[in-house]
Amino acid sequence: MKFSFNTNGYVKYSINEICKSLSQFGYDGVEIARTHPVHELGRGDREKLLKKIKSHGLEVCAVQGANPYLDPEYAKKRIDLAVDLECPIVSLGCGYLVTDERKRDRQWNEVRDGLRKLAQYAKDRGIRVVIEPEPPVLLVGEAGKPCERLIGRLEDVQRMLADVNAENMGVLLDTGHVYVVRENLLDVIEKLGKSILHVHLEDNIDRIHCHFIPGTGIVDFEGALRALKKVGYEGFLSVELEAHVDEPNRAALESIEYLGSLMYTIGLK
Repeated sequence: MKFSFNTNGYVKYSINEICKSLSQFGYDGVEIARTHPVHELGRGDREKLLKKIKSHGLEVCAVQGANPYLDPEYAKKRIDLAVDLECPIVSLGCGYLVTDERKRDRQWNEVRDGLRKLAQYAKDRGIRVVIEPEPPVLLVGEAGKPCERLIGRLEDVQRMLADVNAENMGVLLDTGHVYVVRENLLDVIEKLGKSILHVHLEDNIDRIHCHFIPGTGIVDFEGALRALKKVGYEGFLSVELEAHVDEPNRAALESIEYLGSLMYTIGLK
């Protein structure tokens, strides 16, 4: 397992500036978030970008390919970007925000069909895709009532994977999200097993959906790393700290110092 960092923690920086810092801190890769619309670059500029990333000794481990509400055309552009950046994985989000339970079945079918088409589009280009369960959100004007995501919990992920039934589709496991919805992280890892294709690491405090620096909250990272090893996960561990945009270098450095030390301590690195 190798470490990467999600660029949504570096919204004020260019990809080149981000990669320079991550390389100095000891990261192995970078995950390109929606905050960096480099899919708008032409083919030649994408080639130059890839060379810059490689010059820092990094690889692009994943690309965020859809907003939380599935956007097929945008996702296709990000899949094409992944191809040009030699990136193996594109995240396709969690589908709709369910504001009306009467529409859940219709939304489920729509997202399922959309994911099937995108998975095939990605497969034709040698790319794997992942869905990422997201916690509920509070909407303004809803009197504090949380609205569920279409894909928000373990059972949703398992059902969608079965319904889509695409060999190149798996799961993006986010450690903080599991805690927010009060599921057991080690149990989730065991049950998802080989379907876990990418991992986001962040800590959690009081089950609040806010990405904290690893080692500062309640997430059992030692147990999670051991569990990932047990199910045979060999991909990237991508730190995602979008709440730390004012001090991204500090957040990135503290994260890899904690996680790297933990890996050595438990004999995984």
